Amino acid sequence: MLVHRGVHHASLGIEETLLPRAREIGDGQVVVPAFRVAVIVRSESGDVSGAVALVEELDELARGRTGVRSWLLSGASRACLGAGASELLRSMIDQGTEHLLRDANCVVSARAVLAEIEGAHDQAVEGYDDAAARWASFPSILEHGHALSGTGRCLLALGRPFDAAERLTRARSAYALLEATPLVAEVDALLAEATAKTS
Repeated sequence: MLVHRGVHHASLGIEETLLPRAREIGDGQVVVPAFRVAVIVRSESGDVSGAVALVEELDELARGRTGVRSWLLSGASRACLGAGASELLRSMIDQGTEHLLRDANCVVSARAVLAEIEGAHDQAVEGYDDAAARWASFPSILEHGHALSGTGRCLLALGRPFDAAERLTRARSAYALLEATPLVAEVDALLAEATAKTS
């Protein structure tokens, strides 16, 4: 959360200390959270290829561990989106399991991201709306914001700026509640695009 808030010093030592220790321990309950944080750090710093490399490594480390397969999707999906890595994301979705409600929500969100990557924006809107409702009930403010933001992006791509602005405004509120200023800035740019298209 600190990284999402733009607190860059919060990421110090993660790659040097946390990841090597997680690899050494090897337990999915340690590996997945450690890698998810590292993926977010790389993504937020603009290292898209580095983030995807960590997702690929995490995918290998978690292979055969059904209890953590779906959980890793929530951190990996945005990295895959940034890189357009549809095949990697599809492979991870196909290996996912839905033991828990959180797992099912992660799979729904990841399928929406995959549809967006592949340009199936109508399908992505449906998926993101489903994910947003699920994360609102779960609840997860961050994942709810991500789903709303995804819907907004896809609605913009479909030429529906009014609908996009409604979802993006709600996403902005979710991110603002978490004080996630980089995510707020990301949504503000999309809102400006939606506003320009309605003028």
